[in-house]
Amino acid sequence: MRLTSLCAVFPIILVQAVLAKPNNIDKEPIAYYSVNDDGTGRVSLGDMSPNGLYAFHNETHFAYHGEADAQSVLKYGRSPMAPRATDEFTCVPSCNGEQNSNTNDIQNAENGLAAMLGGGTTWSHSLVYVYGTTYAFACDYKGSQTNKASDYWASISCVNSNCGTTQGGWDSIHDWKATFGRQFHDIPC
Repeated sequence: MRLTSLCAVFPIILVQAVLAKPNNIDKEPIAYYSVNDDGTGRVSLGDMSPNGLYAFHNETHFAYHGEADAQSVLKYGRSPMAPRATDEFTCVPSCNGEQNSNTNDIQNAENGLAAMLGGGTTWSHSLVYVYGTTYAFACDYKGSQTNKASDYWASISCVNSNCGTTQGGWDSIHDWKATFGRQFHDIPC
């Protein structure tokens, strides 16, 4: 069971302490949750953090934006996707060896992130959609990104083709200075 973080118990106090909006995403933050940093650059959320979209806020907190609405999941969830243009597409997968047999968590996390990216979302540093123990994520290494659900699905297709559908992994798009993928229990950015 997940442990309730101080941020979830006292969100009003934390919102007053953390004022800057981190990303240009459509939904305003509902609450702020502290992150656990393992010292290697990988971070995770507290065990009682709710399912939904989180955006990097600062070195110690992620902003929680809630769950994807059902209409967006139907529109942008797992479906035939428009591939990236040939000059944009690179498949540079990394597989981490971690397995998750809960395909429901994987599908819900991936569909949630895709729904939040939708037809184009501007964001910075990192976005993660948490569902159970699965973290579907996007990492930005240039200061800002604008991506669509189809960008995420193209990367996940690369990961699935090289790592399998139940292993953690990511696709690095060097020209964009971005990485998209899935992990279990943490994210690498």
